[in-house]
Amino acid sequence: MKQLTYTVFTVIVFFILTGCNGENERVVFEDSQLGAAVMAEISSEEESITPEEAASLTELDAAGREIESLDGIEALTSLEILDISDNNISDFSPLTELEQLEMVFVMNNPVDLEENPDLSALARNGVTIEYEEEEVEEVVFNETGPPSEGVFYKIEEGSNTVYLFGSIHVGMADIYPLHEEIESAFAEADYLAVEIDMTEINEFEMAQQMSQQAVFVDGRTLSEVIGDDLFEQTLEKTRSFGFNAEILEMYKPWFVATLVSNLAIMEAGYTDEYGIDNYFMDRADGQIDIIGLETVEDQLGVFNVLSMESQREYLAETLEEYDAVSEEMDELMAVWRAGDTETLSENREIDESWSDDYQEFMRAMQDDRDEDMAEKIEEFLLGDNGETYFVVVGALHLVGETSITGLLEEQGYDIQEGIQ
Repeated sequence: MKQLTYTVFTVIVFFILTGCNGENERVVFEDSQLGAAVMAEISSEEESITPEEAASLTELDAAGREIESLDGIEALTSLEILDISDNNISDFSPLTELEQLEMVFVMNNPVDLEENPDLSALARNGVTIEYEEEEVEEVVFNETGPPSEGVFYKIEEGSNTVYLFGSIHVGMADIYPLHEEIESAFAEADYLAVEIDMTEINEFEMAQQMSQQAVFVDGRTLSEVIGDDLFEQTLEKTRSFGFNAEILEMYKPWFVATLVSNLAIMEAGYTDEYGIDNYFMDRADGQIDIIGLETVEDQLGVFNVLSMESQREYLAETLEEYDAVSEEMDELMAVWRAGDTETLSENREIDESWSDDYQEFMRAMQDDRDEDMAEKIEEFLLGDNGETYFVVVGALHLVGETSITGLLEEQGYDIQEGIQ
């Protein structure tokens, strides 16, 4: 549970590096009938499809194939028109990844359009949906409960204001809408500050950082470090997502543990697309300046505090908890939506029974990073130029005595509850 909590609330490394799994990558579809439809569309006689082939499609006819899962369709990045009518599809969340999608036919699938948040989100984004022979251009969002409160604070100093909002890095459509006071605060902002400004990520530099931090450079391999049995367990969990033994052998155990955790989260139906960071960065891009509080190097480097033995244990525990992730994610989301800071604070506690290097890792992961981010946020407060900053960081960075809010309060700042 500890590993999962930090993946959800603090670490976004994997989602930055998603897709860096080698030149021999092939597109994997969970439903073989969807894969068959794609292969028929591109007239492929091969047994699998390359990312380049998948990205070339602009239209796909997959009607009447008894398709049950759309997982993998995200690879069709240029898709504009999709016909998936007369199938058995109930989960349409993969379609929200298709930025070029203009029209989708969903007739005769087991779905109620007005009760489906993913189709509602598509409609709101301008996608034309054909449903029971009717064209639906706009669907009112169907709330699944009270608006999400998250962890939200306000600090005023001189003429400057800083809003602090605790993020989750993954989510579902039903975590929205956010509370109106959060939205109002963002509307006031002159700047958005986030852990990493992903709108400025350079893929070449990112690959370099991964090679330096996450990849073995001394001739060792993953199976040598973790043993054949654990390696086979890892391969079994990741194979269906397009990872093979050759790819996994390159990476250190901590990175593979993060990978496995994120795959489990994705399988549970949560994606980074609905993460709070992306939500606000999408809205800020081109409208207000975005400030990065950390770098990819900062986040990747924290993991190398761990010894190989601790990294191995980290991976083993992540694999052991894989099947419980869906239930645990639902619990964590409920805690976050309700703004339950007391429960979140419990996840910052360091257990003295842990190994010395794991305790050091946890301090680097939370306390050290919080000190650095608190210093930068204090600079925002001291500017005294009448500006407003909306700061989005992992929720765990805003709870507890040694968190960002705890450190700023210690410096004499008045931390106000953002939602009254």
